Amino acid sequence: GKLGVGRLNVGRAVSLIRAGQSQVRPVPAPPLPNILTTRDMIPRALSPLIVASVPGAGRPTELRLFSQDGVFVRGFFPFGEGFRAGARVMAASGISGKKDVMVVVGQGVDSPILVYTLDAQRLSSFSAYDNTKKRAVISVEVGNVTGDNKDEVIVSARSGSVIEVKVFTIQGVLLKKFSMVGTQFRGGVLLSVADVDADSVSEIILRPATGAGKAKIFSGAGVLRKSSTWSAPRPLVEGSVPGTLPVVTLVQRQFSSSLQFFAYEPSFRGGVSATILAD
Repeated sequence: GKLGVGRLNVGRAVSLIRAGQSQVRPVPAPPLPNILTTRDMIPRALSPLIVASVPGAGRPTELRLFSQDGVFVRGFFPFGEGFRAGARVMAASGISGKKDVMVVVGQGVDSPILVYTLDAQRLSSFSAYDNTKKRAVISVEVGNVTGDNKDEVIVSARSGSVIEVKVFTIQGVLLKKFSMVGTQFRGGVLLSVADVDADSVSEIILRPATGAGKAKIFSGAGVLRKSSTWSAPRPLVEGSVPGTLPVVTLVQRQFSSSLQFFAYEPSFRGGVSATILAD
């Protein structure tokens, strides 16, 4: 289908980002054909959007911003150009009430949690655990678990059979922490954040990484709500897994629309993490 309906004003996106040019090093647009496939058009209901991506391990960890139709806007290195361990990026609502900030988590042991605004200004940088706890398995997710209409950063770490969860503001202020004994998660534990009961406040979900065991669902205050089976819904945007082409797929199931584009050079096979932000 023809692209263009509801597309992002790229000039506006660039103007938003210019303020950060003294803080971060801009990266030129990738010299490659960006659009791979498109099915119908991205609907007006999703406009305007910005897609953010970061690569997995094996190349400099460069965060790239694209318009919703796959046009490259800007890139920068949140951890510096020498960092090649890979990262994840997640959208959070922190300023305007929209998904307007990016939470970037490096895969290195000593990598901090970084929060950037849409104009590429660093809002905060913090570590969730001390050096001892950093050597445990750490997961990071984002969601509104306090009901204040702003997202929090939720972090879990496992040390032996004990799983510790912490809830931070996007500025890095610790709001809550709690622990549980996770002997039932012998194959590993996955952290998720989702609005399980449709009350506009998200819950913290700890579920087995393998097998079909029940998930433990907690409130943002650390109160166990229930134990039940739970499966994570398919996200609106998906990055590629390691070993495949470095593409981002933008999907909106109820509108039967999709768009897929290269986020990095086709020779890179380290995987891509992607998220959607609202302008």
